[in-house]
Amino acid sequence: MQIDNFFESEKDSLRDELVSLKGCQITFLTSSVAATGALLGIGSAFAQENRLFLGIIFLLPLVILLPAWLVFFDKATTITRIVGYYRILEGLALGYLRANRFMGWENALREFRQYPLIETRQDTDSSGVSRAIDLIFLRMTHRYWVFCYLTFFLLSSLCLWGSVFILVHWYDGSSMIFIPPGTFFCAYLFVTTWNIKIVWNLIYGKHSYDYNESMWRIIMGVNDN
Repeated sequence: MQIDNFFESEKDSLRDELVSLKGCQITFLTSSVAATGALLGIGSAFAQENRLFLGIIFLLPLVILLPAWLVFFDKATTITRIVGYYRILEGLALGYLRANRFMGWENALREFRQYPLIETRQDTDSSGVSRAIDLIFLRMTHRYWVFCYLTFFLLSSLCLWGSVFILVHWYDGSSMIFIPPGTFFCAYLFVTTWNIKIVWNLIYGKHSYDYNESMWRIIMGVNDN
């Protein structure tokens, strides 16, 4: 009976953490959209006669967008890790699973971080090309990750390339004006490529719900009851 109470306590605690993480994600997404609109709107109103200033204004939202984009998908990997554990916990609470090495969330998390990656069927069943096609045409579950990625990507691209377009038309022969957009382009390129890898792994790879569940099953020695 005591262990059943512990299962319920952990379920409640992790459910609250999931709600908090998802709320945090929504806040990052909506705040980024609002901040981008506000900065571009206010900046454009004050910089209509100054092309150089307007070009710099278009870069300002990237100070918010790029870190928020990284944090958003970092939270996503935490969510899938918790959900994988939560699935096991539900099975233990309902009695159709048993764990030979159940140790509680914090201890299990320590083991998880030290455990080598495993290869599962999801890593070998289909080719990367077919998966990429499914991703492009949204023929997969968890489209939410893709839509959120595209939101950040389009907003960041609008700001970066809008700035470049404005500065090119203002160009007076000085290469100095391209230092700010060049710096932001490097950050944009890093965040774009880093997060597309995260999205891929959230859907198909080491950050997916099923993969995390498989990891927890091995770490806790879970078997069907």
